[in-house]
This record gives sequence, structure tokens and C-alpha cells, in this order.
Amino acid sequence: MDDFIKVEELRQTTDYSNSIQKLLRNFIYTEIFFGVGLPLTDNTEKKTEENKEKIDFAVFVSADKKISVKHQTATIF
Repeated sequence: MDDFIKVEELRQTTDYSNSIQKLLRNFIYTEIFFGVGLPLTDNTEKKTEENKEKIDFAVFVSADKKISVKHQTATIF
């Protein structure tokens, strides 16, 4: 299944709420954001632009291992 669709399901349903709450039980948090991590290519940038309404953020890793955030719905990073 496409990563963007998986993240969209996480954002729109409560199917994983119990697991996420259990995972984060030792932390104080006010919001949870869902995103994708992708290699930086023209194709992945295009796919992210086409599907950005399904995610809260996209993190890209370039061939020289530099990390960049290309999309975020709020100031997350």
C-alpha cells in the first residue's frame, strides 16, 4: 500500500490510537503529526506534491545524506 495512503488512514481513523498512546505513555505530548520519509528525487518530490493533503510532513534524504523538510502543515521542525 502506498505510504501516503497509510499515513492518511492513521490521520483519519482511531485504529492505531491505543498503540500510539501506549508507545508514547512515558512522554508528555499535545499533538501527533504523521508524515513520510523519502529519498530526495524528482519523482518523490512530485508524488509528495500530489499527495500533500494526506500527510502532515515530508522529510527527504539526499544522495549525500542531507536531510530536508519539504512539506509541513504546521511548524513541526
